[in-house]
Amino acid sequence: MYHFGVEKIDSFYEILIGRTLSQNGAHCREAEMNRRSVGVCLVGNFDLAPPPEKQLQATARIVSWAMREFKIPRERVIGHRDAGLMVGLDWTKGQYKSCPGRYFSLEAFREMLPPFL
Repeated sequence: MYHFGVEKIDSFYEILIGRTLSQNGAHCREAEMNRRSVGVCLVGNFDLAPPPEKQLQATARIVSWAMREFKIPRERVIGHRDAGLMVGLDWTKGQYKSCPGRYFSLEAFREMLPPFL
């Protein structure tokens, strides 16, 4: 389970709360990310289409908060596929999940985040 989720409910993107931050997540076991990261899930399949701008904005709000709270530099904001690469699993070769998806640009998303404070 993730710590946060971002999902469209009616016509608004809501930030949903999952596990408490004092609990390990259950979102990414590779590279021990469950115990050393904050898990944020965007509901959608971004292998088929890019995420809507409003969903990215809501996600940037919760990720920016986590960055300030835990002193996380924006270059350390990663996706599942990056955690897989850390342990030698290449999503482009079908060895691991592509999350957050082929049409989700982590580089562009990081630009929405504040520089390290």
